[in-house]
Amino acid sequence: QNPQTSMNSNHAIARRFRSLFSGKGHRWAEPNLSSLKSLMSLAYRHPELCKKKGRQGRLDMKKFSWNRAGAALKKVVEIKESVK
Repeated sequence: QNPQTSMNSNHAIARRFRSLFSGKGHRWAEPNLSSLKSLMSLAYRHPELCKKKGRQGRLDMKKFSWNRAGAALKKVVEIKESVK
């Protein structure tokens, strides 16, 4: 959906910031309530699946620490400097 339409609707959460999201060619995702209900029901019926996904998410996010991000940036800068 076009963000200009979404951001000006009565149910828009962030009308105050609509100019940030309404540039030419921008698209806005609308939630699918039926899908959300289905996924929440699945989560309720399978708490072990939620725990498993939570543990995996924690492991995945460890890859994105500030130290690792800084080291990756440093590596890119050093490579660019050596190419000059």
